[in-house]
Amino acid sequence: MMPEILIIVIVLTYSYCLGSIPTAYLVGRWVRGIDLRQYGSGNIGGSNVAAHVGKAYFIPVFGFDLFMKGAATVFIARTLDFGEVLQGIIGITAVIGHSWPFYTRFVGGRGVSTATGVLLILAPLESLVCAGFASIMTILFKKSTIWVGISIILVLSLGLLSGMSREVIYISIVLIITLTLKRLEANHVKRPSDVSWKLLFIRRLIFDRDVSTTEEWTKRTPELQDE
Repeated sequence: MMPEILIIVIVLTYSYCLGSIPTAYLVGRWVRGIDLRQYGSGNIGGSNVAAHVGKAYFIPVFGFDLFMKGAATVFIARTLDFGEVLQGIIGITAVIGHSWPFYTRFVGGRGVSTATGVLLILAPLESLVCAGFASIMTILFKKSTIWVGISIILVLSLGLLSGMSREVIYISIVLIITLTLKRLEANHVKRPSDVSWKLLFIRRLIFDRDVSTTEEWTKRTPELQDE
């Protein structure tokens, strides 16, 4: 029988490699022949695909990142009888792979869809409630970045109220920290010369952008950036 530690290493490696598959980047290349790292937020995720490739492509990209990268990796860990802590670590590894994929020189997505998939297995009820909340608020206010961030935090809050296990609460906290770090890092996008570090920090943390308006941020192209 294969030693348990070796199985864990294999699953962790698989989780990172699967999370690293740049789904949105590949769709951008195959459908429009563009490098999404040079468009909009530079984010390799569903929102940037919707903005620069087509809204119809958001669903398959989001679905793959949610179910295959996030949920499936945790489910595999569960079928191997790993405990909740190890399931969470494997899920977090997939999120890290999505956010910092080696295939595209560590330029990735924000990790929200993959993190949601992880929480769908570990905290299904809380995740579904918060996903519904984020969807409704996004439809009403036409802005997803703020509400998605709030919904992730709400998963933790609901978990505390519903008696979610301590292990899953800790995992949720680590996921929130990971998503926050990715927002602030923003794929090493160069800071606009007229924006202070303090303002940049606030914009990235709250609005997930570097400039004053969402439209200006999401519609950036290589040509506009060179001007």
